[in-house]
Amino acid sequence: MHWNRSVSPALISLLFFTITAAGCGSEGSGPNDDEVFGTYTLRRANGEPLPALTLESTPGFGAGINTYVESGTFRISEDGTWAFSMHFSQIAIDDEDNVSALEYDSEDSGSYTLQGETVTLDGIKVVSLESGVLTYTVDYVALPGSPATTVHFEFEK
Repeated sequence: MHWNRSVSPALISLLFFTITAAGCGSEGSGPNDDEVFGTYTLRRANGEPLPALTLESTPGFGAGINTYVESGTFRISEDGTWAFSMHFSQIAIDDEDNVSALEYDSEDSGSYTLQGETVTLDGIKVVSLESGVLTYTVDYVALPGSPATTVHFEFEK
């Protein structure tokens, strides 16, 4: 099988997806601050070990796109800031069975507040921290009009 790193313009539009914020948290006594601070490593996506399939898109005409999360980290700092980075790969097959591969990184950062087991990022996005597992939940919309796919990214120290 020959892997082509270039992506045709038609596939580029198919590879683009929109991330919308979603999340869940729980209340409880929670960890103390010293247990919270540090760097967490991405271990699972939707309970599956890495690399894990996070999104399957079938735009039609015999084409398909699979997105895999390969690695990631999530840092919670004592100064009230957070940052994450994740590495993804996508494999696209067009209607003529041509395969294209693309790798990319996703990064974000900001400030947070902590209340019990709930970490609120930038006053909006809620992530849970239970038993040392930080769960960051994202809804992906692969193509306009298609249903959202929810992915639970699980990070551990």
